Amino acid sequence: MGDLATGHCAAFRNAMAPKDFRGFDRVRMVSVLTAISNGTSLPPVSLIAIPKFDALYRPYTFGLLDGMHRFFGSIAAGFDAIPSTMREPFQ
Repeated sequence: MGDLATGHCAAFRNAMAPKDFRGFDRVRMVSVLTAISNGTSLPPVSLIAIPKFDALYRPYTFGLLDGMHRFFGSIAAGFDAIPSTMREPFQ
């Protein structure tokens, strides 16, 4: 992947399709929120830089490749940044 970084949550775009009409696997989300509340270390989310020429997603700097529940769990817990790994497009 890439180097470990901390990215602002507002700069990410979710690339994953929802698992149900609410957008989450409830069991997985509860597991992530429990880990966050217990102070358990979670793996970083995986991001990809969105090229500037991509007009459809221009408002976002990064796309989320892996870690949807960790990402949204971190937002629900009130974090404004999350550990992440990033790779450049076309790698």
